[in-house]
Amino acid sequence: MTLRHQLLMFDDQAVDHFYLCHYRKLSAGADALSKSLLRFKSGWPLDVSAWTSCGAEAMRSTDWPVNTLFVRALNSTEYRTQLDTPLDILGKNLADAIHGTYEPSALRKTRLTRELKYLSKSERKLALHEVYELNEAVVKESPA
Repeated sequence: MTLRHQLLMFDDQAVDHFYLCHYRKLSAGADALSKSLLRFKSGWPLDVSAWTSCGAEAMRSTDWPVNTLFVRALNSTEYRTQLDTPLDILGKNLADAIHGTYEPSALRKTRLTRELKYLSKSERKLALHEVYELNEAVVKESPA
């Protein structure tokens, strides 16, 4: 599996966004890959292992700077990263694959949010407006 790339706009700046695969929601007739991703998110060991291995291999096959810093988006019920979720395991393994740094406390939320899966694109944008903030002290201390 190779990484997919997309440019996202953030404060009128293009930001590189990389991901492993497209996800199809269950109501759209989820495929086997999407079902595996849902099992990963639920913590099924086989799927956590598979996505972690696949993600690490994709990272190693791409030219990344050694000082890459990894963070992850927090779900609707999190203010700060919990450190033991499948996404944390994945983040650490992706960083380790290229000798980068996984810094879960670099990103935090100012408030809890509604589950985005039930919202339209415009509702998602509104729900996430000024929710995330960068913990600049943590980023400055990071070796990445």
